[in-house]
Amino acid sequence: MAQPGLKIGVLQFDAVVGDIAGNAARIHAAAVDARKAGAGLLLTPELALCGYPPDDLLLREAFLRRCEHELGLLAMDCQGIDVVVGHPCRDGDLRYNAASVLRDGKVLARYHKHRLPNYGVFDEARYFASGDAPCVFESHGMRIGINICADIWDEGAADAAREAGAELLLVLNASPYHVGKLAQRLAVLGECVDRTGIPALYCNLVGGQDDLLFDGGSFALHRDGTQVFQAAQFVDTLEYVTYADGMLAGSGDEGSATEEAEIYAALVLGLRDHVAKNSFEHVLLGLSGALDSALALCVAVDAVGAARVHALLAPVPADAHAAAADAALHAERLGVRCDPLPLEPMLRVFDRMLTQWTPARAGFDSMPSLQARAHGASLSALAHHRGALLLSYSTKTTLALGVPGVYHETASDFALFKDVSLSCAQRLVAYRAGISSDVPARMQGRQPAGLPMVAGGVATLDDIIQAYLQFEEGPAQIVASGVPPEDLRAVLAMLRQGERNGGRLPPGPCITRRGFGRGWRMPQTHGFGAYPP
Repeated sequence: MAQPGLKIGVLQFDAVVGDIAGNAARIHAAAVDARKAGAGLLLTPELALCGYPPDDLLLREAFLRRCEHELGLLAMDCQGIDVVVGHPCRDGDLRYNAASVLRDGKVLARYHKHRLPNYGVFDEARYFASGDAPCVFESHGMRIGINICADIWDEGAADAAREAGAELLLVLNASPYHVGKLAQRLAVLGECVDRTGIPALYCNLVGGQDDLLFDGGSFALHRDGTQVFQAAQFVDTLEYVTYADGMLAGSGDEGSATEEAEIYAALVLGLRDHVAKNSFEHVLLGLSGALDSALALCVAVDAVGAARVHALLAPVPADAHAAAADAALHAERLGVRCDPLPLEPMLRVFDRMLTQWTPARAGFDSMPSLQARAHGASLSALAHHRGALLLSYSTKTTLALGVPGVYHETASDFALFKDVSLSCAQRLVAYRAGISSDVPARMQGRQPAGLPMVAGGVATLDDIIQAYLQFEEGPAQIVASGVPPEDLRAVLAMLRQGERNGGRLPPGPCITRRGFGRGWRMPQTHGFGAYPP
């Protein structure tokens, strides 16, 4: 006799860190909608009640009490449907990353996360104790197990759920995005399903949180590894799958057509969320006429709308009038207000002051540094005066190298491209230009100023930076890959300067496995200087 099917709601939503009541309200609303749609169970992401990552908020007694209080209220509100909620849980002196099954006003079952990642952007061992027991509960005649995120990346937790009688595995996740991460998740869960022999449903968080991006992309795998459900990336959504007679079934999403489309969507979401969650009314940025400036203006308009973006154009030397004209034209095409930013009076004062106090160093021109700092100070003051978010757009390439023109980055509120290489920015500009003809053609090929000249150009620069930052290769390894030693010496000397600036950068969305911010924690003071091969 066929087993009655269980319809499961998958709530892939943007939980705001610390907005516990707001997140609970969103879960309750989804539970009501799911029950009306005939679902018997609703699955939410990891720490959905408080948002991820709450960091040192977890050390505050009031924060934990509020989570406990709101969980109790949510349990009372969710009637007629089982709701699996991710939340922090305190047990005596210990804190756990937990998931509770709510049913008709009560907590039916509770699971404590086993594997606590403590690498890259993760710091869970600082806050949580590890669980060691499986959690299997019965819902509508089916035995269902629970795992949380990193639990499925190693053997043990999912196997324990199977041994406890689970016929279906629910996995709550707050898995940050980087390029290629969705395929990696599919492979990891596929290995878990193949090993345990039980189907699995993966529910992931979506949204931007400081340096982190969560892309959603929830999915389900049948017991033979076949993918039977895929939610869209970068979208807040409630989707449904069904489980009956040992079989999962659901709908699919085609996803982003290209890597560039995926990254662009990630950047738009990261900026939109940072503006909304920090209650900024407007976005302010200075324009240079280079391709990174063009890309930033497009992302800002696509994130919050042209009416909420204000661009400023600093005076330029005579040989840069074309760049300024292109920047003004780009703003006009996008419908963005663009005003001049006069810096000459400030620069004259600085120049007089320096001349009086210190003699000029032979062969040293302090004006590029002064202009960048004056530019940053002016933009910062105007943004503060207007209550706007000051957006900076230097790429990972220029930030890593510490070129003089990026000093103003430390005065900004959000570093949009701090994990986007210049090579990637070139591809993204071309992608955006293919959608719309807003970007003037000359801007698409105009490089930021101050980059070192190396054989192979920008591509070689980015290869060196990736090898050094992301893969931690030494000079000998990089030279062996074909980089001329003289080019490597010049680039690594600049990278040391970039290290000193990296710790002072504002937040910005991470799109690689190791971006500035949580993923790159270099001491500003250190003596490891044996960079040349």
